Amino acid sequence: MTYGHPCSPDGQRPGPPDRGEGRPGNPPPYCRRSAWRRPLTGPDIPGLFQTEEYMRAVFTLSAPQLSDAERELQIQHRLQRQQLIEPEARVPQEAIIHESALRMRFGGRKAARAQLDRVLELAHRDDISVRVVTYDAEGFAGLGSPVMYACSAVPQLDTVQLDALHGVLFLDAEAQLAWYRLLLALIHSLKTE
Repeated sequence: MTYGHPCSPDGQRPGPPDRGEGRPGNPPPYCRRSAWRRPLTGPDIPGLFQTEEYMRAVFTLSAPQLSDAERELQIQHRLQRQQLIEPEARVPQEAIIHESALRMRFGGRKAARAQLDRVLELAHRDDISVRVVTYDAEGFAGLGSPVMYACSAVPQLDTVQLDALHGVLFLDAEAQLAWYRLLLALIHSLKTE
C-alpha cells in the first residue's frame, strides 16, 4: 500500500533518495527554509509552539537531569527555533497534537493555561493549522516524542526532526521518511477535532 506525500496537496510528490542514517545537531539550512512543516506530538506540545514556562517545566523534569546551564541552553535553542513560526516567516504549519498533550499540566495550572492560550493563539493564524487527535480516536498508536516533518520545495531535502530529552535528531533517509509519511497518512485518517 502506498501513501501520498505529506507535503503535497495531491499526495503525489515523490520522496528523496536514501541518504543514510539520522544525524544529530542543528537542522541544515534547507530545513530552516522548508516550505511546509507538520509537527506531530505524543504527550507534549510541539517545541515550536511551547511557551518558555512550559519548556522550563519539560526540561526540569527530563531524565537524565540537566544541569542549570544545559537546561538554559536547551530553552534558548528552542526559543531561537521559534523564529520559524514568527508571522513574518509565513511558513505554513500543521500541528497534529494528541488530546493528552493538551491536558498535561507541565509547570502547574498557570503554565498549562498559558500554554493552551498559546496553542489557541497560533491556531487562529492563517498559516497555522492545529488538529487534535482525541482519546476516542481508534487505532492511534501514539508517539513517544514530538516529531516534525519539514517539507522542502525540493523533495530530496525533506527532513524529519525528532525532539527527545537527549537532544534533537534529523532523519532524511528515504526509508525513514516513508515511515513518517505513512504515520501522517494514518493520523489524517483518524477522527480529529
